[in-house]
Amino acid sequence: MYRKYMKERGQALVLIVLAIVALVGLTGLAIDGGNAYSERRHAQNAADTAVLAAALAKTRGGDFYVQQDAAWAIATQNGYNHLGDPSVTVSFYSCNDPHTPACELGPTDNALNFVQVVITSTIDTYFAPVLGIRHVTNQVQAIARAIPREPTPWYDGNALVSLMPGCKDSSWNHDPFDFAGSEVTLVNGTGVFVNSTCDPAFVDNGSGNSMTVPAGVCVVGGVDPGVNGVSPAPSGDCGTPIDVSTYQLPPLDSTSCKDEGKMVNGSWDGKGYVVDKGGGAADVYPGEFTGQFPPGGYSRWNLMQGIYCLKGGIKLTGGTLTSDANGNGIYDVSSEGVLFYVENGDVDMSGGATVNVHAITSTASSLGPDLVGYLLYLPESNGSSITLTGGSASKYVGTILAPGSFVTLNGGNTGDSLNLDAQIIAYSLRLTGSGSLNITYNQSSNATTYSNPEVSQYK
Repeated sequence: MYRKYMKERGQALVLIVLAIVALVGLTGLAIDGGNAYSERRHAQNAADTAVLAAALAKTRGGDFYVQQDAAWAIATQNGYNHLGDPSVTVSFYSCNDPHTPACELGPTDNALNFVQVVITSTIDTYFAPVLGIRHVTNQVQAIARAIPREPTPWYDGNALVSLMPGCKDSSWNHDPFDFAGSEVTLVNGTGVFVNSTCDPAFVDNGSGNSMTVPAGVCVVGGVDPGVNGVSPAPSGDCGTPIDVSTYQLPPLDSTSCKDEGKMVNGSWDGKGYVVDKGGGAADVYPGEFTGQFPPGGYSRWNLMQGIYCLKGGIKLTGGTLTSDANGNGIYDVSSEGVLFYVENGDVDMSGGATVNVHAITSTASSLGPDLVGYLLYLPESNGSSITLTGGSASKYVGTILAPGSFVTLNGGNTGDSLNLDAQIIAYSLRLTGSGSLNITYNQSSNATTYSNPEVSQYK
């Protein structure tokens, strides 16, 4: 018995050694595996932010190398500097390049709109070398969609657009689109779009009125059953509501007139001013006007080319307001035209006045391409109203954009007319009067907006 007991000595030690090896292995798996997992998550976050930076650079017009530099910069900020660390590789790809690894896209995705970042990193292990594993390699990828801004007509080129999404209430006592009078004729194949889901969104409060719309009236909501005189008849439940954030607003703000006015000590003072020409006429120069526009005391205002920043609105009850600065009766594309930026106040053009104003339609002026074609702009923060009333010879050419305003187009009295080669975009619209509303839409005379660029994580 004694000898048998002696032979069993040391077996516990073997078991302890094996247990230690197992524990070391489990510890190594936990630590090295945890490090590898943590590194993979960190690399994935870096790849996600890097690819979004590259996509943003793409939407801003950056070429391949600009996009690549943007991705590398963000990856470096996150600890993946492949130029200074041999254990790291950061690769950038345009998904439409046939010479790069294929991006995993859907069958309907346009590869031209996608970019990819791949991060490969190698990390040292602490315990796994016992098992012969000295390094672990991680590889992650991220794909982003990058759609640059695209030039596009406002709201598919409809001449009249009401943006109001719902119904009138105590806070806004105007219907989305109120057809209350006038003989209305829209030409050049353009139409009317009413964004409201209200039923009805297109109402008829007039009698004996008529409207001819070649491209028709599309109403997202309902049409008042009493509507008549519209040819073709308005279509209810038509189209889908407008996402107003789809388009870029004109880049106008309180500093937009800083390059207008008079030269003072080597720089423009930004203030609009008037030069008396005698005989009741005045030449008006662009810039900022704090009071109601146009300045009083004249019967004719010749508007020089430029931006008019108006802080007191427009009120015209008589006389002649014209952008035909030289008075030759011809619109000079390179040297004539105006843009009214109405920061505060209403716009009221009486039928007793003669208005002949054109937007600036050429980049030959100092106006940038993002502002060409706008005649009148009231930012959404200015919810004041616009009333344009027809007379014997009034004409407006250019886009009227007032996304927060109630706009009334009044044909005036019988025999009068309101002539617009324009696109009118308002929160809500009203057509009224006994005269004629003649609305022509030519894209060449109106503003082009841009679809907002799209940057989004794909996978």
